[in-house]
Amino acid sequence: MNNKWLLFLALFGLILAREDQILTLSRAYEKALQKESQILAQRYRTEATAEGINQALGALLPRITVDASAGHNKYNYTAPEVSEPYKDYGITAYVPVFRPGLYLELDQAKDRAKGAEYELQRRANQLGLEVAKAYFDVMRTQKNLALARAMVDANEVKFRQTSGMLQAGLNTKMGMLEARVAFDRSRAELLAEEQRYNVAKMTLEYMIGEKITNDRILDISLEQINPDALIIASYDWQKGLVNNPDVQIAQKQLELAQRDLTIRRWQHFPTADFQISQKHTESRDPSLRENDLRALIVVSLPIFEGGRTQSAIREGLKMQNAAIEELNHYKKQAILKLERTLSEQKLAIESVKVFKDSEYSAQLYLSTIEQGYERGLRSLFDVLEARSRLYQVRRDLIDAVYNLIVNQLNLLDVTGTLNTDRIYEIERKINLLGRTIR
Repeated sequence: MNNKWLLFLALFGLILAREDQILTLSRAYEKALQKESQILAQRYRTEATAEGINQALGALLPRITVDASAGHNKYNYTAPEVSEPYKDYGITAYVPVFRPGLYLELDQAKDRAKGAEYELQRRANQLGLEVAKAYFDVMRTQKNLALARAMVDANEVKFRQTSGMLQAGLNTKMGMLEARVAFDRSRAELLAEEQRYNVAKMTLEYMIGEKITNDRILDISLEQINPDALIIASYDWQKGLVNNPDVQIAQKQLELAQRDLTIRRWQHFPTADFQISQKHTESRDPSLRENDLRALIVVSLPIFEGGRTQSAIREGLKMQNAAIEELNHYKKQAILKLERTLSEQKLAIESVKVFKDSEYSAQLYLSTIEQGYERGLRSLFDVLEARSRLYQVRRDLIDAVYNLIVNQLNLLDVTGTLNTDRIYEIERKINLLGRTIR
Protein backbone atom coordinates (compact mmCIF):
# COMPACT_ATOMS: atom_id res chain seq x y z
CA MET A 1 0.00 0.00 0.00
CA ASN A 2 2.82 2.34 0.88
CA ASN A 3 4.58 1.59 -2.41
CA LYS A 4 1.42 2.47 -4.34
CA TRP A 5 1.14 5.79 -2.54
CA LEU A 6 4.81 6.53 -3.20
CA LEU A 7 4.31 5.72 -6.89
CA PHE A 8 1.22 7.94 -7.01
CA LEU A 9 3.05 10.83 -5.36
CA ALA A 10 6.00 10.41 -7.70
CA LEU A 11 3.73 10.48 -10.76
CA PHE A 12 1.85 13.48 -9.38
CA GLY A 13 5.15 15.28 -8.81
CA LEU A 14 6.22 14.56 -12.39
CA ILE A 15 2.93 15.98 -13.68
CA LEU A 16 3.37 19.14 -11.64
CA ALA A 17 6.98 19.51 -12.82
CA ARG A 18 5.79 18.97 -16.37
CA GLU A 19 3.11 21.64 -16.04
CA ASP A 20 5.66 24.03 -14.60
CA GLN A 21 7.82 23.61 -17.71
CA ILE A 22 5.00 24.52 -20.09
CA LEU A 23 5.59 27.92 -21.60
CA THR A 24 2.28 29.76 -21.47
CA LEU A 25 1.85 33.20 -22.96
CA SER A 26 1.77 34.85 -19.54
CA ARG A 27 4.98 33.09 -18.52
CA ALA A 28 6.64 34.13 -21.76
CA TYR A 29 5.59 37.73 -21.09
CA GLU A 30 6.91 37.64 -17.53
CA LYS A 31 10.24 36.23 -18.71
CA ALA A 32 10.49 38.92 -21.40
CA LEU A 33 9.79 41.65 -18.83
CA GLN A 34 12.66 40.33 -16.72
CA LYS A 35 15.11 39.98 -19.61
CA GLU A 36 14.33 42.83 -22.03
CA SER A 37 17.07 45.45 -21.73
CA GLN A 38 14.84 48.33 -22.88
CA ILE A 39 12.34 47.55 -20.12
CA LEU A 40 15.09 47.32 -17.50
CA ALA A 41 16.62 50.58 -18.72
CA GLN A 42 13.26 52.36 -18.54
CA ARG A 43 12.69 51.05 -15.04
CA TYR A 44 15.97 52.61 -13.94
CA ARG A 45 15.00 55.87 -15.66
CA THR A 46 11.63 55.82 -13.91
CA GLU A 47 13.26 55.31 -10.52
CA ALA A 48 15.79 58.05 -11.28
CA THR A 49 13.01 60.45 -12.29
CA ALA A 50 11.14 59.73 -9.05
CA GLU A 51 14.17 61.00 -7.14
CA GLY A 52 13.43 64.44 -8.61
CA ILE A 53 10.42 64.64 -6.29
CA ASN A 54 12.66 64.28 -3.24
CA GLN A 55 15.02 66.92 -4.63
CA ALA A 56 12.19 69.39 -5.26
CA LEU A 57 10.75 68.71 -1.82
CA GLY A 58 14.17 69.27 -0.26
CA ALA A 59 14.28 72.77 -1.74
CA LEU A 60 11.18 73.67 0.30
CA LEU A 61 12.65 72.50 3.60
CA PRO A 62 15.05 74.51 5.81
CA ARG A 63 18.71 74.43 4.86
CA ILE A 64 21.38 74.45 7.52
CA THR A 65 25.00 75.20 6.79
CA VAL A 66 28.08 75.29 8.98
CA ASP A 67 31.06 77.41 7.97
CA ALA A 68 34.50 78.00 9.43
CA SER A 69 37.45 80.12 8.37
CA ALA A 70 40.94 80.93 9.61
CA GLY A 71 43.43 83.59 8.60
CA HIS A 72 45.86 86.24 9.79
CA ASN A 73 44.90 89.81 10.71
CA LYS A 74 47.27 92.78 10.71
CA TYR A 75 45.97 96.21 11.64
CA ASN A 76 47.62 99.41 13.01
CA TYR A 77 44.72 101.58 14.11
CA THR A 78 45.68 100.65 17.66
CA ALA A 79 48.98 101.04 19.40
CA PRO A 80 51.02 99.04 19.23
CA GLU A 81 50.38 97.42 15.82
CA VAL A 82 48.58 94.09 16.05
CA SER A 83 49.45 91.09 13.97
CA GLU A 84 47.63 87.92 14.96
CA PRO A 85 45.90 84.82 13.56
CA TYR A 86 42.13 84.68 13.77
CA LYS A 87 39.44 82.09 13.27
CA ASP A 88 35.68 82.12 13.22
CA TYR A 89 32.93 79.58 12.81
CA GLY A 90 29.18 79.71 12.66
CA ILE A 91 25.89 78.06 11.72
CA THR A 92 23.19 79.45 9.43
CA ALA A 93 19.63 78.30 8.72
CA TYR A 94 17.62 79.32 5.63
CA VAL A 95 13.83 78.87 5.45
CA PRO A 96 11.94 79.71 2.23
CA VAL A 97 9.08 82.08 3.04
CA PHE A 98 7.70 83.12 -0.34
CA ARG A 99 8.97 81.10 -3.30
CA PRO A 100 5.98 79.89 -5.39
CA GLY A 101 8.35 78.61 -8.04
CA LEU A 102 9.60 75.92 -5.66
CA TYR A 103 6.08 74.52 -5.22
CA LEU A 104 5.59 74.55 -8.97
CA GLU A 105 8.89 72.72 -9.41
CA LEU A 106 7.64 70.06 -6.97
CA ASP A 107 4.49 69.59 -9.04
CA GLN A 108 6.65 69.51 -12.14
CA ALA A 109 8.82 66.77 -10.65
CA LYS A 110 5.68 64.73 -9.90
CA ASP A 111 4.53 65.18 -13.50
CA ARG A 112 7.91 64.00 -14.76
CA ALA A 113 7.72 60.92 -12.55
CA LYS A 114 4.21 60.16 -13.81
CA GLY A 115 5.36 60.64 -17.38
CA ALA A 116 8.20 58.18 -16.82
CA GLU A 117 5.68 55.66 -15.48
CA TYR A 118 3.57 56.11 -18.61
CA GLU A 119 6.64 55.57 -20.75
CA LEU A 120 7.41 52.35 -18.85
CA GLN A 121 3.82 51.23 -19.36
CA ARG A 122 4.05 52.03 -23.07
CA ARG A 123 7.21 49.97 -23.46
CA ALA A 124 5.68 47.13 -21.45
CA ASN A 125 2.57 47.22 -23.68
CA GLN A 126 4.70 47.13 -26.80
CA LEU A 127 6.69 44.22 -25.42
CA GLY A 128 3.49 42.37 -24.53
CA LEU A 129 2.21 42.87 -28.06
CA GLU A 130 5.46 41.64 -29.60
CA VAL A 131 5.69 38.62 -27.29
CA ALA A 132 2.06 37.64 -27.91
CA LYS A 133 2.51 37.92 -31.68
CA ALA A 134 5.68 35.86 -31.54
CA TYR A 135 4.06 33.27 -29.28
CA PHE A 136 1.04 32.74 -31.52
CA ASP A 137 3.26 32.87 -34.59
CA VAL A 138 5.16 29.86 -33.24
CA MET A 139 1.87 28.01 -32.83
CA ARG A 140 0.63 29.01 -36.26
CA THR A 141 3.82 28.06 -38.08
CA GLN A 142 4.01 24.79 -36.13
CA LYS A 143 0.51 23.80 -37.25
CA ASN A 144 1.17 24.96 -40.81
CA LEU A 145 4.37 22.90 -40.75
CA ALA A 146 2.39 19.78 -39.78
CA LEU A 147 -0.11 20.47 -42.59
CA ALA A 148 2.73 21.02 -45.08
CA ARG A 149 4.24 17.65 -44.15
CA ALA A 150 0.87 15.98 -44.60
CA MET A 151 0.52 17.60 -48.02
CA VAL A 152 3.98 16.37 -49.02
CA ASP A 153 3.03 12.82 -47.99
CA ALA A 154 -0.25 13.02 -49.90
CA ASN A 155 1.40 14.41 -53.05
CA GLU A 156 4.15 11.80 -52.83
CA VAL A 157 1.57 9.00 -52.79
CA LYS A 158 -0.20 10.71 -55.68
CA PHE A 159 3.04 10.97 -57.67
CA ARG A 160 3.94 7.32 -57.08
CA GLN A 161 0.46 6.22 -58.10
CA THR A 162 0.57 8.16 -61.38
CA SER A 163 4.09 6.85 -62.08
CA GLY A 164 2.90 3.29 -61.59
CA MET A 165 -0.14 3.88 -63.75
CA LEU A 166 2.09 5.33 -66.48
CA GLN A 167 4.25 2.22 -66.50
CA ALA A 168 1.13 0.07 -66.69
CA GLY A 169 -0.16 2.15 -69.58
CA LEU A 170 -3.13 3.42 -67.56
CA ASN A 171 -2.07 7.06 -67.45
CA THR A 172 -0.47 9.66 -69.65
CA LYS A 173 2.93 11.22 -69.13
CA MET A 174 1.21 14.59 -68.76
CA GLY A 175 -0.69 13.33 -65.72
CA MET A 176 2.49 11.99 -64.19
CA LEU A 177 4.31 15.29 -64.75
CA GLU A 178 1.42 17.19 -63.23
CA ALA A 179 1.63 15.01 -60.12
CA ARG A 180 5.40 15.53 -60.00
CA VAL A 181 4.98 19.32 -60.13
CA ALA A 182 2.47 19.17 -57.27
CA PHE A 183 4.85 16.98 -55.27
CA ASP A 184 7.83 19.31 -55.84
CA ARG A 185 5.73 22.36 -55.04
CA SER A 186 4.57 20.85 -51.75
CA ARG A 187 8.17 20.03 -50.83
CA ALA A 188 9.17 23.63 -51.52
CA GLU A 189 6.28 24.79 -49.34
CA LEU A 190 7.48 22.45 -46.59
CA LEU A 191 10.96 23.99 -46.70
CA ALA A 192 9.43 27.47 -46.55
CA GLU A 193 7.25 26.50 -43.55
CA GLU A 194 10.24 25.01 -41.77
CA GLN A 195 12.08 28.30 -42.25
CA ARG A 196 9.09 30.31 -41.00
CA TYR A 197 8.81 28.08 -37.94
CA ASN A 198 12.52 28.37 -37.14
CA VAL A 199 12.41 32.16 -37.47
CA ALA A 200 9.28 32.40 -35.29
CA LYS A 201 10.79 30.17 -32.60
CA MET A 202 14.10 32.03 -32.70
CA THR A 203 12.27 35.36 -32.29
CA LEU A 204 10.41 34.14 -29.21
CA GLU A 205 13.58 32.60 -27.75
CA TYR A 206 15.36 35.92 -28.15
CA MET A 207 12.58 37.74 -26.29
CA ILE A 208 12.41 35.38 -23.30
CA GLY A 209 16.15 34.66 -23.18
CA GLU A 210 15.99 30.86 -23.28
CA LYS A 211 15.66 27.95 -25.69
CA ILE A 212 12.28 26.47 -26.54
CA THR A 213 11.53 22.83 -27.29
CA ASN A 214 8.37 21.56 -28.95
CA ASP A 215 7.12 19.90 -25.78
CA ARG A 216 7.07 23.26 -23.96
CA ILE A 217 4.68 24.90 -26.41
CA LEU A 218 0.97 24.44 -25.83
CA ASP A 219 -1.20 22.84 -28.46
CA ILE A 220 -4.40 24.78 -28.99
CA SER A 221 -6.82 24.11 -31.81
CA LEU A 222 -6.74 27.48 -33.48
CA GLU A 223 -9.11 26.24 -36.14
CA GLN A 224 -11.71 25.37 -33.47
CA ILE A 225 -11.82 28.83 -31.85
CA ASN A 226 -15.16 30.61 -31.98
CA PRO A 227 -14.41 34.13 -33.31
CA ASP A 228 -17.40 35.65 -31.50
CA ALA A 229 -16.20 34.26 -28.15
CA LEU A 230 -12.77 35.76 -28.69
CA ILE A 231 -14.11 39.29 -29.12
CA ILE A 232 -14.04 41.51 -26.04
CA ALA A 233 -17.66 42.55 -25.73
CA SER A 234 -19.31 45.44 -23.88
CA TYR A 235 -16.23 47.64 -24.07
CA ASP A 236 -16.26 51.22 -25.31
CA TRP A 237 -13.09 51.33 -27.38
CA GLN A 238 -13.49 55.03 -28.11
CA LYS A 239 -13.64 55.80 -24.41
CA GLY A 240 -10.59 53.66 -23.85
CA LEU A 241 -8.47 55.92 -26.05
CA VAL A 242 -7.78 58.16 -23.04
CA ASN A 243 -5.58 55.32 -21.77
CA ASN A 244 -3.50 55.24 -24.93
CA PRO A 245 0.12 55.41 -23.68
CA ASP A 246 1.24 57.83 -26.40
CA VAL A 247 -1.66 60.15 -25.60
CA GLN A 248 -0.99 59.95 -21.87
CA ILE A 249 2.70 60.75 -22.35
CA ALA A 250 1.86 63.67 -24.64
CA GLN A 251 -0.68 64.94 -22.08
CA LYS A 252 1.97 64.86 -19.36
CA GLN A 253 4.41 66.66 -21.64
CA LEU A 254 1.82 69.41 -22.12
CA GLU A 255 1.29 69.71 -18.37
CA LEU A 256 5.04 69.93 -17.88
CA ALA A 257 5.29 72.68 -20.49
CA GLN A 258 2.46 74.62 -18.85
CA ARG A 259 4.04 74.26 -15.43
CA ASP A 260 7.41 75.33 -16.78
CA LEU A 261 5.84 78.43 -18.36
CA THR A 262 4.30 79.39 -15.01
CA ILE A 263 7.67 78.98 -13.30
CA ARG A 264 9.29 81.25 -15.88
CA ARG A 265 6.62 83.90 -15.32
CA TRP A 266 7.14 83.83 -11.56
CA GLN A 267 10.72 84.97 -12.14
CA HIS A 268 9.26 88.52 -12.37
CA PHE A 269 7.98 88.36 -8.79
CA PRO A 270 9.89 88.94 -5.55
CA THR A 271 11.06 86.16 -3.26
CA ALA A 272 11.47 86.12 0.51
CA ASP A 273 13.56 83.90 2.79
CA PHE A 274 13.99 83.78 6.55
CA GLN A 275 17.59 83.55 7.70
CA ILE A 276 18.99 82.99 11.18
CA SER A 277 22.69 82.69 11.90
CA GLN A 278 25.10 82.57 14.80
CA LYS A 279 28.81 83.27 14.41
CA HIS A 280 31.71 83.10 16.86
CA THR A 281 34.98 84.94 16.17
CA GLU A 282 38.26 84.62 18.03
CA SER A 283 40.26 87.82 17.56
CA ARG A 284 41.74 90.72 19.58
CA ASP A 285 40.29 93.20 17.09
CA PRO A 286 37.88 95.29 19.20
CA SER A 287 35.81 96.14 16.11
CA LEU A 288 34.83 92.49 15.67
CA ARG A 289 32.10 91.03 17.80
CA GLU A 290 32.97 87.76 19.44
CA ASN A 291 29.43 86.35 19.21
CA ASP A 292 27.09 87.51 16.46
CA LEU A 293 23.44 86.30 16.37
CA ARG A 294 21.23 87.48 13.52
CA ALA A 295 17.65 86.81 12.41
CA LEU A 296 16.33 88.54 9.31
CA ILE A 297 13.93 88.37 6.36
CA VAL A 298 15.68 88.65 2.99
CA VAL A 299 13.48 89.97 0.17
CA SER A 300 14.75 89.91 -3.39
CA LEU A 301 13.05 91.80 -6.22
CA PRO A 302 14.38 91.43 -9.81
CA ILE A 303 14.68 94.82 -11.51
CA PHE A 304 16.65 94.33 -14.69
CA GLU A 305 18.15 91.13 -16.09
CA GLY A 306 18.83 92.15 -19.66
CA GLY A 307 15.60 90.67 -21.07
CA ARG A 308 16.48 87.13 -19.97
CA THR A 309 13.17 86.54 -18.20
CA GLN A 310 11.03 87.77 -21.11
CA SER A 311 13.01 85.61 -23.52
CA ALA A 312 12.53 82.62 -21.23
CA ILE A 313 8.76 83.26 -21.16
CA ARG A 314 8.60 83.42 -24.96
CA GLU A 315 10.55 80.19 -25.12
CA GLY A 316 8.11 78.58 -22.68
CA LEU A 317 5.13 79.70 -24.76
CA LYS A 318 6.58 78.10 -27.88
CA MET A 319 7.31 74.87 -25.98
CA GLN A 320 3.71 74.85 -24.73
CA ASN A 321 2.38 75.30 -28.28
CA ALA A 322 4.62 72.49 -29.47
CA ALA A 323 3.29 70.22 -26.71
CA ILE A 324 -0.29 71.05 -27.71
CA GLU A 325 0.39 70.08 -31.31
CA GLU A 326 2.12 66.87 -30.19
CA LEU A 327 -0.92 65.94 -28.11
CA ASN A 328 -3.28 66.63 -31.03
CA HIS A 329 -1.10 64.48 -33.27
CA TYR A 330 -1.12 61.47 -30.96
CA LYS A 331 -4.87 61.79 -30.37
CA LYS A 332 -5.47 61.70 -34.12
CA GLN A 333 -3.08 58.79 -34.54
CA ALA A 334 -4.83 56.84 -31.77
CA ILE A 335 -8.28 57.45 -33.31
CA LEU A 336 -7.02 56.47 -36.78
CA LYS A 337 -5.38 53.30 -35.49
CA LEU A 338 -8.48 52.36 -33.50
CA GLU A 339 -10.84 52.87 -36.45
CA ARG A 340 -8.53 50.91 -38.75
CA THR A 341 -8.22 48.06 -36.24
CA LEU A 342 -11.99 47.91 -35.63
CA SER A 343 -12.53 47.78 -39.39
CA GLU A 344 -9.98 44.97 -39.68
CA GLN A 345 -11.76 43.17 -36.85
CA LYS A 346 -14.96 42.84 -38.89
CA LEU A 347 -13.00 41.48 -41.84
CA ALA A 348 -11.08 39.05 -39.61
CA ILE A 349 -14.29 37.70 -38.03
CA GLU A 350 -15.94 37.20 -41.41
CA SER A 351 -12.80 35.55 -42.79
CA VAL A 352 -12.71 33.04 -39.93
CA LYS A 353 -16.40 32.22 -40.42
CA VAL A 354 -15.96 31.81 -44.18
CA PHE A 355 -12.98 29.51 -43.78
CA LYS A 356 -14.84 27.50 -41.13
CA ASP A 357 -17.64 26.97 -43.62
CA SER A 358 -15.07 26.10 -46.27
CA GLU A 359 -13.44 23.60 -43.93
CA TYR A 360 -16.80 21.97 -43.27
CA SER A 361 -17.49 21.75 -46.99
CA ALA A 362 -14.00 20.42 -47.73
CA GLN A 363 -14.34 17.81 -44.98
CA LEU A 364 -17.74 16.76 -46.31
CA TYR A 365 -16.34 16.60 -49.85
CA LEU A 366 -13.45 14.43 -48.67
CA SER A 367 -15.83 12.05 -46.88
CA THR A 368 -17.91 11.75 -50.06
CA ILE A 369 -14.84 11.03 -52.18
CA GLU A 370 -13.59 8.44 -49.68
CA GLN A 371 -16.97 6.67 -49.76
CA GLY A 372 -16.84 6.70 -53.55
CA TYR A 373 -13.33 5.27 -53.44
CA GLU A 374 -14.45 2.42 -51.17
CA ARG A 375 -17.18 1.56 -53.69
CA GLY A 376 -14.82 1.76 -56.63
CA LEU A 377 -16.38 4.92 -58.03
CA ARG A 378 -13.45 7.18 -57.25
CA SER A 379 -9.71 6.78 -57.62
CA LEU A 380 -7.00 7.24 -55.02
CA PHE A 381 -5.96 10.29 -57.03
CA ASP A 382 -9.37 11.89 -56.28
CA VAL A 383 -9.00 11.10 -52.57
CA LEU A 384 -5.56 12.68 -52.36
CA GLU A 385 -6.75 15.72 -54.28
CA ALA A 386 -9.65 16.23 -51.86
CA ARG A 387 -7.36 15.74 -48.87
CA SER A 388 -4.90 18.30 -50.26
CA ARG A 389 -7.75 20.78 -50.66
CA LEU A 390 -8.80 20.23 -47.03
CA TYR A 391 -5.23 20.85 -45.84
CA GLN A 392 -5.07 24.13 -47.73
CA VAL A 393 -8.40 25.32 -46.30
CA ARG A 394 -7.27 24.44 -42.77
CA ARG A 395 -4.06 26.38 -43.30
CA ASP A 396 -6.03 29.42 -44.45
CA LEU A 397 -8.32 29.04 -41.41
CA ILE A 398 -5.37 28.92 -39.01
CA ASP A 399 -3.91 32.07 -40.59
CA ALA A 400 -7.29 33.82 -40.33
CA VAL A 401 -7.62 32.96 -36.63
CA TYR A 402 -4.07 34.18 -36.05
CA ASN A 403 -4.93 37.49 -37.73
CA LEU A 404 -8.02 37.80 -35.52
CA ILE A 405 -5.94 37.22 -32.36
CA VAL A 406 -3.41 39.82 -33.48
CA ASN A 407 -6.30 42.20 -34.17
CA GLN A 408 -7.50 41.82 -30.56
CA LEU A 409 -3.97 42.43 -29.30
CA ASN A 410 -3.76 45.61 -31.38
CA LEU A 411 -7.04 46.84 -29.90
CA LEU A 412 -5.72 46.30 -26.39
CA ASP A 413 -2.48 48.03 -27.34
CA VAL A 414 -4.11 51.16 -28.77
CA THR A 415 -6.23 51.55 -25.60
CA GLY A 416 -3.29 50.93 -23.28
CA THR A 417 -4.88 47.87 -21.64
CA LEU A 418 -2.49 45.15 -22.83
CA ASN A 419 -1.35 44.16 -19.35
CA THR A 420 -0.86 40.90 -17.48
CA ASP A 421 -4.55 40.64 -16.57
CA ARG A 422 -5.60 41.01 -20.19
CA ILE A 423 -3.08 38.38 -21.25
CA TYR A 424 -4.54 35.96 -18.70
CA GLU A 425 -7.97 36.75 -20.12
CA ILE A 426 -6.77 35.95 -23.62
CA GLU A 427 -5.33 32.67 -22.35
CA ARG A 428 -8.64 31.72 -20.80
CA LYS A 429 -10.65 32.61 -23.89
CA ILE A 430 -8.63 30.55 -26.32
CA ASN A 431 -8.06 27.69 -23.90
CA LEU A 432 -4.35 28.43 -23.88
CA LEU A 433 -3.81 26.49 -20.64
CA GLY A 434 -4.77 23.25 -22.37
CA ARG A 435 -2.88 20.14 -23.39
CA THR A 436 0.71 20.13 -24.62
CA ILE A 437 2.07 18.93 -27.92
CA ARG A 438 3.35 15.37 -27.99
